[in-house]
Amino acid sequence: MQRRFGFLASLLCYSFFLLITSGCGHSDQDHTHGETHEHDHAHGADHDHGDHHGHDHADHHGHDHEGEHGHDHEAGLSWGYAANNGPTHWAHLDHSFELCGTGLAQSPVDIAGAITQNLPAIRTHYKASAAVLKNNGHTIKVTLADGGTAELGGKIYELKEFHFHAQSEHSIDGAHTAMEVHLVHADEHDKLAYIGVMLREGAANAFLEALMAAAPRHAGLAIDAKDPIDATALLPVTLDYYSYSGSLTTPSCDEGVSWFVLQEAVTISAEGLQQFTNLYQNNRRPTQPLNGRVIVASAQPN
Repeated sequence: MQRRFGFLASLLCYSFFLLITSGCGHSDQDHTHGETHEHDHAHGADHDHGDHHGHDHADHHGHDHEGEHGHDHEAGLSWGYAANNGPTHWAHLDHSFELCGTGLAQSPVDIAGAITQNLPAIRTHYKASAAVLKNNGHTIKVTLADGGTAELGGKIYELKEFHFHAQSEHSIDGAHTAMEVHLVHADEHDKLAYIGVMLREGAANAFLEALMAAAPRHAGLAIDAKDPIDATALLPVTLDYYSYSGSLTTPSCDEGVSWFVLQEAVTISAEGLQQFTNLYQNNRRPTQPLNGRVIVASAQPN
């Protein structure tokens, strides 16, 4: 009798263990939506900026583009950043990636010789949103349920997601920063607009450090953010920018993306940087030729 009771007790404990662990994380199948737009929405109050606290987590988009809008080819097609599947090979890995090799308006680019013009100000109306943090095998991506909107180039876009690259994908006068975050936005016709924010190593940034600490360590794992995420915390005080017409920076390298690269950088501590580079040390595409494209600036850079 005692033996039977012990067996039943063990079975009951094991069943309880399965019950409490079944909701702790999400697999790729759990969150296919977590990779669909690298678009970003703006923040809750008109971004008069200055409010840089965030909550402990964040999210991103990209037609599940590990960083860009498009199709997150993360399942099935083995593109990446290694010697055998990196940017120089992307165009040959799948016919849908051909633009990565043939496109004439590709991103990222080196920002040099920008022409200062009277351009519409960036206005963000981001808000705190439920979010999913996913390690999609290419980056850490934060997908927002309802992240708000942004006015970019005089048009309104919804913020879909944001994700990270190390080093920065864009360079300014040939110089890269430690990282770059891409906020992915889409308009009502699914046209994409990206805000690129340079991250340089420096003072602690509570929002970014909390986000990096919470990010899943294993590719394919997605988790719900513990607290709502407001992408305003990713933005610098001033929103002067460079702008040009480009593409996704990951396969399928689709063109027609409106880029807004902010002139002012945001800091990330050495610890926060290390947390990301422990996962992705070099997940950036090299800069691409301008091929006659013009880069404009909303203000004369300092």
